[in-house]
Amino acid sequence: MRSGGWLSDWKGLVFAGVMLIVMAASAWAGTQIEMDSFIEGVLGTLFSLALGLFVGYLFIDGFADYLAERQWQRTRLLTLQAIGTHICEVAVHLSSRFAVQDGFRVQEGRDVPNPETPNHFLKLVDELKRRSSSPETDKTVREYAVYFWEDAAWRLDQIQLVLTPMVIQSSRNQTLIAVLAEFESARGRLQSAIKAPPWVEPHSVMPELIGLMEVSGRLYGVVAEEWGKCLPKDRAVDRHPHGS
Repeated sequence: MRSGGWLSDWKGLVFAGVMLIVMAASAWAGTQIEMDSFIEGVLGTLFSLALGLFVGYLFIDGFADYLAERQWQRTRLLTLQAIGTHICEVAVHLSSRFAVQDGFRVQEGRDVPNPETPNHFLKLVDELKRRSSSPETDKTVREYAVYFWEDAAWRLDQIQLVLTPMVIQSSRNQTLIAVLAEFESARGRLQSAIKAPPWVEPHSVMPELIGLMEVSGRLYGVVAEEWGKCLPKDRAVDRHPHGS
């Protein structure tokens, strides 16, 4: 491997040396023949080279960027849609465990990102804030939070381990990346509250559940907005086939 690399470098140096010799010989020959014609030829060659580089940068590189963007477009759409689906399912799990069934329709944004869905997250948050106890008196809020965590853990892991790295790789939307980081922070705080020692106040987990839903609503709103921007124009009219 080392000798091969040295050989490649040696050949490159020989090639560069030969080219310099050829250029010097050509320049000397040109000055011996006719200076004005030689200078005009050199200037014409330099102009053609500069024009070729400009056209290549403007069109060829631009077209390559366009193709790369098209290749990533479908990936971004599927990734954003998957994040929206997982967030909605997490909210449905939470509402089911804490018996919050009325006043919101988060599930309507599950299949296609819907700009109205964040409003339903707010309704869920408001309902959770009015609850200071678990649905059943024989169980604590933390016990119900554990049930919720068991229901939602796979989807939370998908967002953290699979979808967030894909967004970071394929998206330039710093707002989206920042909200994903905020979502992960809320997820970590909830997990810590659930796994806290038994002597810690069990009702302290409710604020973390509320916090997770608050940031989930914000994340869903950014996802829906970004998804709409990535959607091809010929499909924009079909982005919400089921209405809001």
